[in-house]
Amino acid sequence: MPKIKTSKKKYPKGWDIISPTLDEFDIKMREAEANPYEGKRKIEVNWPIFRIHHQRSRYIYEKFYKNKEISRELYEFCLTEGYADKNLIAKWKKSGYERLCCLKCIQDLSHICICRVPKKELAKGTILECASCGCKGCAGGIPNKNKNNNNNNNDDGDGDDGDGDDDNDNDNDNDNDDNGNSNSNNNQERENNNNKNNKNNNSEIDRNQKNESDNESENES
Repeated sequence: MPKIKTSKKKYPKGWDIISPTLDEFDIKMREAEANPYEGKRKIEVNWPIFRIHHQRSRYIYEKFYKNKEISRELYEFCLTEGYADKNLIAKWKKSGYERLCCLKCIQDLSHICICRVPKKELAKGTILECASCGCKGCAGGIPNKNKNNNNNNNDDGDGDDGDGDDDNDNDNDNDNDDNGNSNSNNNQERENNNNKNNKNNNSEIDRNQKNESDNESENES
């Protein structure tokens, strides 16, 4: 339970942001504590109290860690003054315990509370109800939408980078193809020039041979 408020107590900056909601939780807690027990099972008597305790701690937790709406000074003040359960919050920060309903569910290491068992692993028709607080299931964590969004953004970024790389590769390939075509053309041109030179040489040889033949014919005559 939160400590009694006094006029001498100095509240950190930002207290006015959360104080109306915390006052509402205080009213609900008093009503839950004053509710008659008639018609309830023994294990159900404290369920409303556990639920309000959980909701109030969750409110402070999300204001600081998720929404960033309160300062660390105010957050620690709420823990010190009992407005939030620091031990329960410590569990919420661990993987697999992000939705933990209450500490009683994990205090007995020899027994696993039914609410900590994933629904898909339970037999059909099993009543899912925590004996300590009435939780209907808190196994596993909460999907992180920001993380999914970040992953999507990263995927987009990777895609853009990939496109850029592909463009560079295509440009390189085109450059290589141009270089290859240019080299091929140069080789072809050199080959044509060599063939032309060979042809000219052959023609000159033929002329020389013809001249020699003519000279021999004249000598015989």
